[in-house]
Formats: sequence, C-alpha cells, structure tokens
Amino acid sequence: MSKKQIRAVALAFKPQKPEAKLMAQRVISLCRSQKITVYSAPEQPRLQGIEDWIEKSKARKVDLVIALGGDGTYLRAARYLNGTEVPVLGIHMGFLGFLTPARHEDLERLLNLAFQGKLPVLKRALLEVQFQSKSSSIKCLALNDVVLERGGNGRLMNLSIHSGKDFVTRLKADGLIVSTPTGSTAYNLAASGPIIHPGVAALVVTPICPHSLTTRPLVLCDEHSLMLEVESPTQTSSLVIDGYEAGHFSAGDRIVIRRSKKSHHMLVPPTYSYFETLREKLRFGERD
Repeated sequence: MSKKQIRAVALAFKPQKPEAKLMAQRVISLCRSQKITVYSAPEQPRLQGIEDWIEKSKARKVDLVIALGGDGTYLRAARYLNGTEVPVLGIHMGFLGFLTPARHEDLERLLNLAFQGKLPVLKRALLEVQFQSKSSSIKCLALNDVVLERGGNGRLMNLSIHSGKDFVTRLKADGLIVSTPTGSTAYNLAASGPIIHPGVAALVVTPICPHSLTTRPLVLCDEHSLMLEVESPTQTSSLVIDGYEAGHFSAGDRIVIRRSKKSHHMLVPPTYSYFETLREKLRFGERD
C-alpha cells in the first residue's frame, strides 16, 4: 500500500449483528484518535462519530474502506466504490470470509499498519458488464461473478455464448456463471467449476445444472469479451452481479462481459498466503 496519508475512511458492516456494530464503534474510535474522518457506507444507520454518508459519486474522497463481516459485506463495499480503486481492508466477522482474511482480534494492529501504508495490496481483476434491453440499461463492475439465472417458471434457460467473434456453444441449463479468478472459489466452486489462482488472466464460464452429459466449465483468456444471449421465447431471467440482483432480461436481450481496465485493490495482513486461505477456509486437500 502506498504511504498516502489517510484522511478519510468508509465503514461497511452488518448493523443487524451486535458484534459488528461494536467493532464498528471501535473502528470509529481508532480513526478519530488519528483525526481521520469516517463515512458510512450507503443503506446503513449512521453511528455516533460518523460525520457523513458516502455515495458512489463521493467514493474518490475516501482513502480506505473497512469492511467488517463476511464475503457479502466485502462485496457490498466493493460495489459502492464503483471501480475507483480505493483499497479495501476486510475484517472477518462472517461465515466463510474468503475475501476477509484479517482476524478481528488483530483489528487495531492492522488498522495502524493500514494508516501507515504498510499493508500489502493485492490487485484483483474486475469484470465490466454491459446490458441493454427495451426496459433498462445496465453498466457495472463485478469482483466475483456475473450470474444468469432462469426465471420462476421452472423452465430451463436456452442461452448462446460467443467469445469475441467466435461462437462457443448453445446451452440449455438453469443458468450460467461467469467468474473472475477471485470469484472462482464462490458460486463457481459450488457449481463444480475450477479454482483459478487470482494471478491468472482468465475468465471461468460455468453452466448451472446443464441438461447435457458433455457440457463442462470453460477457462478462457480474459482478452476477449463474452456475449451472452437468451434464446428462450418466453423466458424472463435474472442478472445477478456479486450476489446482487441487477436486473431482468428476456429472449433476445444480450449481455456483454469483458475484463475491466480497472482493478480492485485488496489489503491483506503481512503474513497473508492464498494457499493457506484455501486450506483454512475451504479445507483444500484434506482427506478426512
């Protein structure tokens, strides 16, 4: 992390969790002792000591984001940044916490290191998602994944996939996951997709319950865009980005996904190891 002076931080946490609220108050106290302004993430109650709200348009005013919780809280914090590349420090207080490797017991020490610019920064790939239909237009970023899910009528989705100018396949399935290497350990993994190291320049395309014995996940070079089109004549489906329902689309609508020129900046403890996180969080390689 650069030694840029930290003047303002944004705080994201789950207000429904009493322990997260207490931890948030600790963060506020530590920041105020360093004369650092604390902003609240959107859609959260404003605690005493937080002077203002933060919106996407104000994200550049913040030097650091602190996410107290699990992966969902971290992804929510990343979404608010809207690609501004402000670093995020995730403090684990949730269930899995693959994106939040820092322990809450180390909060004060890690915050002091962050304020001094002494925490390692990992740059993670982002996906740029563009979607336009008759009723809506969406352009946003994804850190983990972009998911197309079938509608509520229970019918399989008919989907065509292009990579760059090349036709890849037509798919009949419950849906499709397009994942970054960071997101490969999330929904992609649960759908039997491969784990991809975050340093690999790739996209993972993983069908959800395909009606085929031969359809398998694909690992693609991230230099080419993906174009997805729903072909079902009456199907209305959901577009879910990093766990957040971003919109709905119908037959004939197209979604274009490509590697963003921007990247996500993740702060981690000095002793962080990706493979240790795999072993600890996912029990990778255990035989019992």
